[in-house]
Amino acid sequence: FPVTIAAPYVIGDGTPSIIAGKHIEIFEDVTNGMTFADIQKYPERFVLFRGRVPNLQYSNSTFWLKLNVINNTSDKLLALELSNAQLDSIEVYLIKDNEVVSFQAGDAFPFSARLFNHQHFVFPFQLKKLESCLILLKVRSLEQVNIPLVVGKRKDILTNNYQTDLIAGIYFGIMFVMFFYNMFLFLTIS
Repeated sequence: FPVTIAAPYVIGDGTPSIIAGKHIEIFEDVTNGMTFADIQKYPERFVLFRGRVPNLQYSNSTFWLKLNVINNTSDKLLALELSNAQLDSIEVYLIKDNEVVSFQAGDAFPFSARLFNHQHFVFPFQLKKLESCLILLKVRSLEQVNIPLVVGKRKDILTNNYQTDLIAGIYFGIMFVMFFYNMFLFLTIS
């Protein structure tokens, strides 16, 4: 992939894990037939995404996303999080030094097949300090294709996910208790 339009996303020690929208390039495969080998032949077909979160509406197409990442942290354990659990099929290709590591996920796969026991799709990878890699995603869904990508230190992404889950659990726990408390009051007063 020699042709890259978007600026690389640099992960720094003080950089929070953010949605990497403005660092993404997108290609729409209307034939749904292109493979990883095919897409490598046409890097010039990717166009720069100019928004924050790629929202590609409802489409029968397959979308390819390209993101170049540079690790500028002391932590080599990184992660890519895709926080839309309704995507049917996701293929992730991590390309570093001509080596390719791939993952498959999506709601068409059993939940037990996920790498992390979480509602979002989290894909781990390792980069030494000042190393870079190219991340290529192939996404297809019969529902709305909304692709919020977060790249950062694995520890930060997982901590943020578990804190969000804890807050949601406390909220729903309080609502559950209030519901039964009000039902108890209703039944005893009436």
